[in-house]
Amino acid sequence: MKKNKLLTVITVQLNSIEALDLTLASLRNQKCRTDVEFLVVDGRSTDGSLALLEAHRSEIDILYSGTDRGVYDAMNKGIQLSSGNWLYFLNAGDVFFDHDSVGQILDAIDDSDVLFSDVLVNDGEKNYIFETSFENRILNHQGFVYRRELHEKFGPYAVIKGFTAADYFFFLQLYGLKAKKLVRPIAVFKTGGLSSTVRAVYQKYCLDFLAGKIGVSRLVMMLVLYPTYRKLKGILRWK
Repeated sequence: MKKNKLLTVITVQLNSIEALDLTLASLRNQKCRTDVEFLVVDGRSTDGSLALLEAHRSEIDILYSGTDRGVYDAMNKGIQLSSGNWLYFLNAGDVFFDHDSVGQILDAIDDSDVLFSDVLVNDGEKNYIFETSFENRILNHQGFVYRRELHEKFGPYAVIKGFTAADYFFFLQLYGLKAKKLVRPIAVFKTGGLSSTVRAVYQKYCLDFLAGKIGVSRLVMMLVLYPTYRKLKGILRWK
């Protein structure tokens, strides 16, 4: 009988060959691969990604390619295929913070339900540290490792057309569980993905309201002012 791995690192991707190559290289450079399962879920890419994955097949424990209903459906497929007791998602284009990020995760595993860290954010112009807080529900997917069994209690990621904050919704349900913050960031998060869209931000504010994290006045203010804030931020960045 095959023994379960301690940690499964899952990469979900579709037609992102250049970004995927960066992620594969980042995993390859990790000092510690002991007791780690690396799993890739591909959405049946047509840009040469599958050839790249096959070229590095010896580094990938499980490779699945097939159609899906979007990124969260693909993530759920990865969870179903995984054997690790703990899960971490590092999607195409994201890279580990340093060569010992996986080792840091493995060393930190204890009786906690969640491990989390700050994240180094790359916005295309500069890098900055995004500080997270489990207690205050300030989270980022690239700084989040959790027990696989939590999906048995809280269900899979919600697959709903137009809903782009299913990961945040899942994490909010974990509030109150035992969590431990890691000393160093786990990964570098590149902005511009699904979670950075206006729709995703709106949905997160609505989820914060439903979770009692913000009041109705702040919710209304953020929904009204966020597009203006986003435009001003873009203008100031280029000055």
